[in-house]
Amino acid sequence: MRQWLREIHHTLGITSILVTHDQEEALEMADQLVVMNHGQIEQVGSPDTLYQRPSNVFVTEFLGEVNVFEDARIEQGELHIGGYHEPVGNGTAERQNVTVYVRPQELALLAEPTHQAIAAAVIDDVQAIGPQVRVGLHYDDGRKHVHALLSPAEWRQLNARQGQTVWLLPRQLTVFKLPEMVEYVI
Repeated sequence: MRQWLREIHHTLGITSILVTHDQEEALEMADQLVVMNHGQIEQVGSPDTLYQRPSNVFVTEFLGEVNVFEDARIEQGELHIGGYHEPVGNGTAERQNVTVYVRPQELALLAEPTHQAIAAAVIDDVQAIGPQVRVGLHYDDGRKHVHALLSPAEWRQLNARQGQTVWLLPRQLTVFKLPEMVEYVI
């Protein structure tokens, strides 16, 4: 139905406004999105722009599930989360505490330890949901829970099971330094 309605709008060349709280529907239907919070516009842009490059924490969390890593920092122009480190373009020598957001589908699970891993985590739960496998994990010390979404092929290649330790590696992440909301997408 969504695809049919989208085709009609493009064929007829008409503009319409759809008000919805269904994020998936908005991302699929819209050419442009306006994300609002308590009557205030948070961000305007294409669905891909808002999803891949959210301008703030509200938009990041509103447009889908994310894993939040609050124990991150930027030092000497490099982002650090556990063992993971990545250069960032701010070049400041001053230490900055930041919050990092990683969507479940952007969190790789590795069977072997690596010095680049955010952390080691134990697999709690595995749910095969058609075209994806949802994996629930917790850090070895039990204090942090995260989720990863893998394709069935990625899950088979990982060859893991519940109770096994794996290592977390982000493929893409978004960084916010509160309260100024300095943003990096890596």
